Amino acid sequence: MVILPDGLFYYVGEKPPPLPCRYEDADGNLDTSIAGATLTAKAKIDNESETSVTCTNNGDGTFTIDWNTTTSDFTKKGSMRVRVNVVDSPLDYYMGTFSFPVKEA
Repeated sequence: MVILPDGLFYYVGEKPPPLPCRYEDADGNLDTSIAGATLTAKAKIDNESETSVTCTNNGDGTFTIDWNTTTSDFTKKGSMRVRVNVVDSPLDYYMGTFSFPVKEA
């Protein structure tokens, strides 16, 4: 399960800072099985055009989403949806999808 900081949201017209995330097992413990794996992420606002992101594995069960965007990619309010995958052989699986609001300032 992918865990985000509590109360996460961004404002329209704001370029989000890098987003720290945790990967946890069903019991809420940090899951280090992804340590060293290559991660990918895809992001969309309201399931429309894709927003460019980089997913960096921190090697300890945490990872960081970095937005390769400008504020022009966040020109409307809605729900930002991010899908994260592990893409290393023999590991190749879907880690989870999370979403958070993009609000009017």
